[in-house]
Amino acid sequence: MKMIIVALVFVISGCASYGTPEERAAWNRDAASYSLCERLALATSAPAIVRNELALELGKRDENCQRFSASINAAALSAAAEREARLSASMYMLGSGLRMMQPPQQYAPSNITCHQSGIYTNCTRW
Repeated sequence: MKMIIVALVFVISGCASYGTPEERAAWNRDAASYSLCERLALATSAPAIVRNELALELGKRDENCQRFSASINAAALSAAAEREARLSASMYMLGSGLRMMQPPQQYAPSNITCHQSGIYTNCTRW
């Protein structure tokens, strides 16, 4: 059970890999200014060194990210809605899985009495 919960946490949160400093420098150098601005705006949980590398590359280009702000905000809202939908679906699956792990509940009305004789079961309501 604990392994399922741990696995679910990794699936929900995602495992971010930022690559090596050399890979990041090459990607930053080849990326369009919009991509750098978007990545900088959305990388709030990225390590500080990654955010600094993005900011340095934008500084080298003398780029102002304000001109991309409207489309980056729209992308951020879209990404947030997508994350919320994934989280909602994951929580639904978790709840469904936990319900399946529980033994079925036996519902027996209190006004019925059943007696088994051989292969037959006779039930009477009182």
